[in-house]
Amino acid sequence: MNIILKPKVRHYTKELTKLVIIMILGFLLILAIIFFKYEPVYEIKIAGNKIGYTKCENEFKDLIEDKITNQHEANVEDVSLVEEPSYELKLVARNIKSNTDEMIDLLKDYTITTYKYYYVALNNENMGYTDTLEEAKEIVDEIKSCYSQEDLELNLQIFEKYTQNKDEVKTETLEETEKAIVAVADKEKEEKEKSSALAIINNVKLSVLPVNGRITSRYGEASSIRSSRHTGLDIACQTGTDIKVISSGIVTCAKKSGAYGNLVKIDHGQGIETWYGHCSKIYAKEGAKVIVVGTKEELGESCVNEIKAAGGEAIFCKTDVTSDESLDNLVKTALDAYGKIDILVNNAGVGGTTANMDQITMDEWNTVLATNLTAPFVLCKKIIPIMEKQGAGTIVNVASMAATAAGRGGLAYTSAKHGLLGLTRQMSLDHGRTGVRINAVLPGPIATDMIARVLAIPQHPVTMKIGMSPAKRPGEPIEVAQAIAFLASDEASFIHGAALAVDGGYTIF
Repeated sequence: MNIILKPKVRHYTKELTKLVIIMILGFLLILAIIFFKYEPVYEIKIAGNKIGYTKCENEFKDLIEDKITNQHEANVEDVSLVEEPSYELKLVARNIKSNTDEMIDLLKDYTITTYKYYYVALNNENMGYTDTLEEAKEIVDEIKSCYSQEDLELNLQIFEKYTQNKDEVKTETLEETEKAIVAVADKEKEEKEKSSALAIINNVKLSVLPVNGRITSRYGEASSIRSSRHTGLDIACQTGTDIKVISSGIVTCAKKSGAYGNLVKIDHGQGIETWYGHCSKIYAKEGAKVIVVGTKEELGESCVNEIKAAGGEAIFCKTDVTSDESLDNLVKTALDAYGKIDILVNNAGVGGTTANMDQITMDEWNTVLATNLTAPFVLCKKIIPIMEKQGAGTIVNVASMAATAAGRGGLAYTSAKHGLLGLTRQMSLDHGRTGVRINAVLPGPIATDMIARVLAIPQHPVTMKIGMSPAKRPGEPIEVAQAIAFLASDEASFIHGAALAVDGGYTIF
């Protein structure tokens, strides 16, 4: 089939062809211009900041690893970038060049370097850093060779130290580190030698020297100023130096005592006592480990808590003093808790009836005497042998002003308190020579629940006589306690079989 184009159509076709050719040539020209003036590269950014360009992403990553992250400098454990750089393909002028070294330097500002060191610790104290593990081991071996286990048990350990701030690590020479460790070790050895005068005696650990100072005279040393060998340890120190107790115990004496000057005595139990003489000042107070005895648990525990709050030590033992089995348990509890019994205070008592002989029942009579007289006797019978075996002990019986005269407590009560005073004096005679001191206190009208009803009646004979007494008031329980504490202390060492009236002068008229 033949196609015949008319002249007009042929004209338009020819023009269209020319136009297409021109467009293609123009496009090629543009490409040529772009090729010669621009090139495709990757724009590199880190933390949002542009640092340069690279033609090959993988090659630049290899360069980062080689120049930055794979460090071989001393003590460098790890180098990492704060974040991975980003790579974005772009066209840039061929005359724009990126300096690879400059980009690497810029990237170093975005790195975190972790350093690794070693240090030798003596008893968990850092004694100095080293660059290598071999140096640390060399120090440990050298130090251990200087001290035998008998001289000093050294706890030397090697630890790794990682840090991102190498300014906090100052490495010393081997000689410097060894010198620092030796100084500490020598000091510990000296302290150990000082404390060798102390020991464990009868299971009581004498753990520290009372003061730091120069030992001027040791136990057992002879001297021209003594007729016998030294029975103590003299340590020179400045006046006012704090004195430490070498082991836990009870303050039994804190006073001026002859050649010892200001003297503090501490009883550590198990037959061990330490004396601290020539004290410039005494701040110690006498104390005791206490067993609170009674039938009312709530009241007993309250008393224990008061003692503990004041810095003392106490336990409660529920006890019926009229029960032999209960008293046996009390003695066992005391020995199990503290190992010995130094002081016994017989304070349990009941008031009972004021009925005459023809009115009082046998049950009332037996109850009053069982609590006020028989119980103290039974408990003394159980405890005095323990005290005699210890070589010392103190008993204080709480009697009453009714122990010296009639008309102050009723038939049963007065009889029981007279009996308790007689018991006190006879036991003192029988056992005083064995080291057991036994005395009594005779309280007058004391503001307790026992006489609260009487004190509330102004016209009651007792209340009226209190008003005429020298003290002009009833006594407080603490005042009786202070008298008991005195009789139990070493300050009363020359007092045997005494009856100390604590009555505000009630019984002197």
